[in-house]
Formats: sequence, C-alpha cells, structure tokens
Amino acid sequence: MHARPGGARIGTGLLAGLLLLLSMTARAGGLGVSPILLEFDARSPARALWLTNAGDHVLHGQVRVFRWTQENGEDRLTPTRELVVSPPMVEIAPGSQQLVRVIRATPYPAGEQAYRILVNELPDTSRGENLGLSFVMEFSVPVFVGDAGTPAQLSWNLRKDNDQVVLEARNRGGTRAQVSAFALLDAHGKTLMQEPGLLGYALAGQLRRWTLKLPAQAAADAQILQARINGEPIRVDLRAHDATP
Repeated sequence: MHARPGGARIGTGLLAGLLLLLSMTARAGGLGVSPILLEFDARSPARALWLTNAGDHVLHGQVRVFRWTQENGEDRLTPTRELVVSPPMVEIAPGSQQLVRVIRATPYPAGEQAYRILVNELPDTSRGENLGLSFVMEFSVPVFVGDAGTPAQLSWNLRKDNDQVVLEARNRGGTRAQVSAFALLDAHGKTLMQEPGLLGYALAGQLRRWTLKLPAQAAADAQILQARINGEPIRVDLRAHDATP
C-alpha cells in the first residue's frame, strides 16, 4: 500500500513488505482490498476480489492485471490478458463494496505462474481534485496460477557491489519463496540488520536481488542469515552459500 502523486511507479518489493503488515483486508484511507493474495487451482476458473469504500464520498478505481516475472534480479510487471478482471473500472458509494471477478482466460498451466493485480484509487475530478497533485492509493495483490511444483529451493549470495551490499536468492524450485522475518548476524550472533516484515518473493525458477541498507563492511562480517521462507524458519551459514528451506 502506497500513497503516490500522479503516475509515479511504486516498487513491488516495498509494497509487498507493507502489505504483509496488514490483515487479510488491506486498507488505505477509504479503499479496502480483500483478500491480499489470490491462488488459482485447476478447479478455479475465477476468483473474487472485493473492494470496499469506508470513506464519506464516492470512490473511483481502476483494476489492472500484470504478468509478474523477475529479470536481472528485479521484479518486472508486463500487461497481460492471461487473466482478466471484470469490471476494470469501479465506482463505489460510501459504505459499499464492489465485487471484481478475476478470470483465467488461458489453459491451466503446468507450473506455477505469477501475476499482480494493481488496484488504484483515482482522483475524483468532480470534487475538484487535481490529477497532477492528488495522492493516489495503489494496492498490489499477488496472484499465483498453476500447480505448485517442487518446493522452493534457495541458494544465497551476499556480496559487495561498489559501496552497496547486495543479497541474491536464486530459487531452483517450482514454487515461489516468500521471504520474511529476515536478519543477518555476524559470527558472534550480533544482529547486523533485521527486516521483520516481508522482504519480498523469489519466484519459481528465478533470481531475486535486494540492495540492503548496510555498510559495505557488513558483507564481510555477516555469516548467518535467518528468515522465514513461506512461513517456515531457516538459518543459513552464508559461507556455504546455499540453503534449501
């Protein structure tokens, strides 16, 4: 969940971290979105996404679907028609809710595929809101379609990149890896950094890279990585550069 001016783009990694702190209904101002994650199996050609308006004026919104991949370690969103939403534009009265149907428009895939649904609250020009100045709320809902393959299998690499510390997680499994409750420790067990929320996802068969807010020396000092992968705790000796949750 983010407030953003105009058409500025929001990083999905940061957005996902904030969403993890919320309940099964994400809410910002008057707009609420539920659930905050959707999964399709072979028996589910459609899923329901509920938008609610807890504000005191009519809410206008837009719902879009993107294919979600990771390239060069970064999240990439590409417009797609593999999933469609109906309706894509909404107008919700105060105290009301709107059902948005998310429909699978292609054959059921053999492996897990990832998407994101972006829900934007739009400025209401009838109330004199200026599109260029108004803050627009955006929610990003992860969507996973397809049978889960082999469990997430992560290998880790922590390195210096000029003056930055970079963490890489390569997922060789057939299921996404949700990385949360992340911490780095030195050889004496001292915590060098901690991210109690959601760090992000390493999608099935892909590489995810994060730039950490750490001094470059921390890349040499850090020896233990602790995290939860899909809710399960792991503890990794980074000198081995490999862990399988």
